[in-house]
Amino acid sequence: MTPGMDFSPIDRELAAAVERGVFPGAVVLVNRAGTVLGQWQGGRLETVWPREYASKEYVFPVPAWSERPAGR
Repeated sequence: MTPGMDFSPIDRELAAAVERGVFPGAVVLVNRAGTVLGQWQGGRLETVWPREYASKEYVFPVPAWSERPAGR
């Protein structure tokens, strides 16, 4: 996790899980407004958590490169 940043307990837990590879392909954005978990889907960064703000469902397991559509 980023040194010197003040994370809430849930933010710390989520960021640590992302660093451990629990959410492959995930991007965590943390700011004073809260934490958002994003995932690249179809060439777009989609919000997948928290669920009430999600634009898409989280895809897990992430498909192998050979199973993904060309150009994505």
